[in-house]
Amino acid sequence: MYKPGKTGSARVEVRSIDSGANPYLTYAVLLAAGLKGIEEGYELPPGAEDDVWALSDAERRALGIEPLPQNLGEALALMERSDLVAETLGEHVFDFFLRNKKQEWEEYRSKSPPSSCARTCPCCKRRSEQVPYGFSGWGRRSRTGGPSASRWLLAVS
Repeated sequence: MYKPGKTGSARVEVRSIDSGANPYLTYAVLLAAGLKGIEEGYELPPGAEDDVWALSDAERRALGIEPLPQNLGEALALMERSDLVAETLGEHVFDFFLRNKKQEWEEYRSKSPPSSCARTCPCCKRRSEQVPYGFSGWGRRSRTGGPSASRWLLAVS
C-alpha cells in the first residue's frame, strides 16, 4: 500500500501463493510481472467487491476472472507457455524447474495415496518401514498375512 512520505519502505502481502512454492522464484516472477505491467502501461482491472464464489462461471468469465490452476500439472502447463517466466528465470532454470516438477507430478499421479504419503510424511514413512509389501501402514493386515481389504480400498479411492 502506498503511503505519502514513506517512499523508502513497503509491505507486500500475496495470499494466493501455495505454501509449497519456492518463495524466491515466486517473488522474482511476481516482481517481473509487476514491472512489465508498469513499463508497458497495463491497465488494472476493476477490483472485485462482491464474493466472486457466489457468481456463476459465466459471470466470472464476463468479469475477466479466471480460475487458478487446480493442481501441479495444470500449473506447469500454464508456466510452460509463459515467455515472462522463461525470461525471468532464464532458460536454464526454467527448463530445469519444468523438467523436475513434471517428473514430480508424474510420480505423484502414479502412486496410490498411501504410498505417496509414506514417501513424504515422516509418521507414515516410519510405519511403512515396519509393514511388508511397501504399504504405508494404513489399515490392518489380513489373517492370511497379506494386505487387508481396507488398504486396497484406500489405494484405489
